Amino acid sequence: MTPNPPTSGGSTDLTTPLPGEPPASVPGSQMSYRPNADLAIAKISGQTSGLGGLFGMIQLSGTFQVTVKNNGPDAVKNLKVDVWCGVNSMDKSTSSAVASTQNSVPLVLNLAAGKSLTVDTGLQYDMTKYNYRVECKIIYDPNTVEDPNSLNAHQIQAFK
Repeated sequence: MTPNPPTSGGSTDLTTPLPGEPPASVPGSQMSYRPNADLAIAKISGQTSGLGGLFGMIQLSGTFQVTVKNNGPDAVKNLKVDVWCGVNSMDKSTSSAVASTQNSVPLVLNLAAGKSLTVDTGLQYDMTKYNYRVECKIIYDPNTVEDPNSLNAHQIQAFK
């Protein structure tokens, strides 16, 4: 934050933020800042690499990844969230449910508006044997961020 120029006979104002910055806390006040940030699951994907990665194809085996995006309008700084994902697998030959697994990845987000972060869920897949239904959501304390569209913090994706 840069100081605003002094007015005639006044002093430099250090409490007025520049555009895009959170308001400064005033010493002795109980004011706390809660950013207005639309946190979203932008994509659930499998790893891509090698020849398959060149064509944007999922590898036959690997781990699922999830992309978290801050749609803004504010940046988030040091925001603690968990990205929870659950995976249901179905046998390709019988279409019967085989297993259900889940994992939660704790993150501290520092994302400007419009930026995203892709993280590995730690959940394995093998596309040669199974089809998958993957569900992911961002879990956070609602007192730490004002999310104008919390519905997009949850997504379900099928992989066949």
